[in-house]
Amino acid sequence: MKSPLIITTLSLLLSSAFVLNATAQASETLPDNHSQADVSQQPKGFDKKLSLQGVSFHVSCPNVGSINQLRIKPEGLKSDNTVIEREIEGTVTNAEVADLNVDGSPELYVYVTSAGSGSYVSLIAYAANKGKSLTEIYLPPIEESKNAAQGYMGHDEFAAVQEHGHKRRAD
Repeated sequence: MKSPLIITTLSLLLSSAFVLNATAQASETLPDNHSQADVSQQPKGFDKKLSLQGVSFHVSCPNVGSINQLRIKPEGLKSDNTVIEREIEGTVTNAEVADLNVDGSPELYVYVTSAGSGSYVSLIAYAANKGKSLTEIYLPPIEESKNAAQGYMGHDEFAAVQEHGHKRRAD
């Protein structure tokens, strides 16, 4: 059952038309005696709540420096709502929830941009197994595909896009 999700996700990754409309970042409030210049020097964390099909995710990351701690707090799963915490290289720029494999359970997609001139984006994804628990979706690094990596220069943008009206075939 994981093959359609992996194929769909890989198609999403290898597509040349990546779209990312906005970067979700947590807002900060500063005392009145801080200038506008002080605000731009403050680190911007990521904090976003998402939900689909009765399952919700609270995704947060401090986005301070090149190594960060990603935190995902699921709610609404029937068996296991354990908080996921993991170290990431880069900053979280967005997160989306979708049901790309149309199995009735959502997947969470977290977009991480690396530090440096390439601004390479990686994808961290989890599938809600029949609404019971989360399993990480393995996505091979682009370097493992000689054709996909040829000419790759970074500066990616991602979006979870599902074609409406598309019917799945039962093979």
